[in-house]
Amino acid sequence: RFNLDYLPEAELYPKPMSLGPNEAGLVEYRIAGPDAAELKRASEQLQLALRRIPGARDVTDDWKSPTVTLKALIDQEAARRVGVTSESVAKALNRQLTGEEVTDYRLRDETFPVIFRAEEEQRTQLDRLFSLNVGSVGDSPVTLEQVARLAPSVGYSQIRRRDLERVVTVKAKHATLSADELDFRMAAELESLKASLPRGYRIEKGGELEASGDAQGSLFANVPLAFALMVLVLIWQFDSFKRTAMVLLTIPLTLTGVALGLLIAPGANFSFMGILGFLALAGIVINNAIVLIDRIDSIRAEGVGRDEAVVEAGVQRLRPIVMTTCTTALGLAPIILSRDVLFYDLAVVVAGGLLIGTLLTLLVIPCLYTLFFADEPRKAAGA
Repeated sequence: RFNLDYLPEAELYPKPMSLGPNEAGLVEYRIAGPDAAELKRASEQLQLALRRIPGARDVTDDWKSPTVTLKALIDQEAARRVGVTSESVAKALNRQLTGEEVTDYRLRDETFPVIFRAEEEQRTQLDRLFSLNVGSVGDSPVTLEQVARLAPSVGYSQIRRRDLERVVTVKAKHATLSADELDFRMAAELESLKASLPRGYRIEKGGELEASGDAQGSLFANVPLAFALMVLVLIWQFDSFKRTAMVLLTIPLTLTGVALGLLIAPGANFSFMGILGFLALAGIVINNAIVLIDRIDSIRAEGVGRDEAVVEAGVQRLRPIVMTTCTTALGLAPIILSRDVLFYDLAVVVAGGLLIGTLLTLLVIPCLYTLFFADEPRKAAGA
């Protein structure tokens, strides 16, 4: 007797994948090497170290636990006498246990294979397996026990490979710590385990840690070029190295606000999205500095003294700069309050750095201007 295995409706139409990042607090470590037993030993040591961290849960690896398997050892002489080959035995066992594809089932635009295999009772009882028909001599069937014997052995249910190399992946979650924080707490244990591994074995970071590292590497590879272009544009527009230096000195001021925002906001981290937020924040604060310096120069060009021009420009540009900053920060408030999975870190970095950075810019730029330039009209003051 056979039954038809089919996919339920829930599996035919799975839920769409989330566009957000990987689950926070999930770390993966890959242990690579030639010997399965040594890899499993290292995996168990790493799992034990992860379990010692308070709050760590769901610590496991992708090889699972060893299982008892049965191997069919074919008596080739007996098989030849009855005209049975190793291939026919393998096909009979595969048909009985795994199933054989007989046709396809089409549902709308999807196609699913139809598999026939024996019922569970026949697949799980050894006496039924021994009596499995693997061939025939005339009208007489040949059973499995006539040409082969089943030998038990202990092995792993799954042995995974990466780039043709055996790899076991250890995973762990944490309820409150991020992946970076959990990895930081594992740093000492990882170094100790790496030192104890034989030659030819290594431990690599995977999952969110690896993806974040690759993304940051790609991002920072182009940052120097972008920064150089920005400096050239500032020098070209201002025709002044001093004014360019003043604008660039406002960027470090934002770090105070960024640090304060990350400390105040619960669960915020300087992650990849936070780095993107900092780069965007630098552009906004630079724009405020450019507007303020340009206004000071415009007033000085009318013949007003340096100190008076600095004060007048600060008064004239205070309201638009503050309003722009506040509206931007308030626009990010819903993301911060809802703790959006994807943009929470970015919003915290931009809002915190913008509020504090703008305040410091309004205070520091006038001070730097009076320090860099003499008290004389702009027309007579060189760059």
